[in-house]
Amino acid sequence: YLYNSHYCVIKNNTIYGYIDVYGSSNNKIKYNYILNSDGEGITIQGSSKNFISDNKIHNHSGYGVHIGVEPEWRGGGYLSTENILFNNEITMNQVGILVRPDTNNTVIDSNKICWNLEGDIIVKSNYSIVNLKDNICGDSKKCKKCDEQILNCNCSSCIECKIKLIDPRCKEVTLISNITQYVPAFRQCISFNGSNKIFNCDMHSIIQSDVHRGGTGIVYNNKNNTIMNCIVKNFSDGIVIEGDNCKLINNIIENNRYGIMVRGNGFIINNTILSNSHGIEIEGNATILNNKILSSEEEGIHLARSTSVISKNFITNSIVGINSTLSNIEMNSNVVCNNKEIDLYSENWQNSTGVNNTCDNPDGWDDEEKEGCTYKCGEQKLTEKPSKLPEKPPYQEPNYNNYIIITIILITILLTV
Repeated sequence: YLYNSHYCVIKNNTIYGYIDVYGSSNNKIKYNYILNSDGEGITIQGSSKNFISDNKIHNHSGYGVHIGVEPEWRGGGYLSTENILFNNEITMNQVGILVRPDTNNTVIDSNKICWNLEGDIIVKSNYSIVNLKDNICGDSKKCKKCDEQILNCNCSSCIECKIKLIDPRCKEVTLISNITQYVPAFRQCISFNGSNKIFNCDMHSIIQSDVHRGGTGIVYNNKNNTIMNCIVKNFSDGIVIEGDNCKLINNIIENNRYGIMVRGNGFIINNTILSNSHGIEIEGNATILNNKILSSEEEGIHLARSTSVISKNFITNSIVGINSTLSNIEMNSNVVCNNKEIDLYSENWQNSTGVNNTCDNPDGWDDEEKEGCTYKCGEQKLTEKPSKLPEKPPYQEPNYNNYIIITIILITILLTV
């Protein structure tokens, strides 16, 4: 952090965070790797004649380089003038370079500014306040076009995963390392609005670093998308599905306010949903199959105006196991046991049906041709009768008289020969 600093040099560092320059002039920031902050790479506010060259500024959830002051923070500050950005590589940030109106004569020369999610160069005023020359960026009207080559479809950060998911050449994007990042409220670590993609975490984690559980882990819209093998922790909403025919397979969803929220139509299969305030919230339609839903602070599953199928799930240690509100559901072969207040609850089960469920507190739920659930918790359930072994015949004492008669006959035959 440079505050009222002049003629300083920041050189040859690897910085996992940001550089903030305020009220400072004639400084040199060069040959640094500036990586992976929850905000911005380099910020220049009220500062002039700084030379920023040959840095790699990569993977920031805000701006790669931000010159100027947010409007709400202005008032009596100095202009940022005659700053030079030369030969930097600014890639895979939310925005590459942002220049605000309280600046003048900014030179942006010979930089590579590519693959930034919401824009490579944004000038919040007339372009006369900047001098653009010989840059490479995604806007061919401002600079030479970026190389379209993509090395692979792997990702290791929120921003990089978003960028790879929107690339049409990546049908499956694989997370290759854990992500622990602050995600603000109403923002998402990973979001995607397209179709026909697979996001495979390969059992790596996506973790909100804020202890107050804000933001959303993963949001998928549109249709025919799959999220698999992800560990998602500590968000307000773990995974949100707002599209059609989306699949969640083999994920671990832990310690979120809402573990999984479905507002569209989807399939939730073979997931472990652990220690969330609400395990699964269904506001659309879903098939929920073979999941373990454990220790929810409220409901294991809550359905609101839904038509869904719930089969072969294990739901335990929640306040309420399954809560149905104005929904028609099919429930088969679920084990809903040891929940703190009630296993199954609805003010009106409507036309819901099911068979072979296990519970102790059904609250008006009846399996077909049963009163309550088919099985009580702890009862052994035999899916088929064991094959019956043939009975051993009773022991009978031998008839020794028969043996004597046979012996006499044999002796008589031998004597007559």
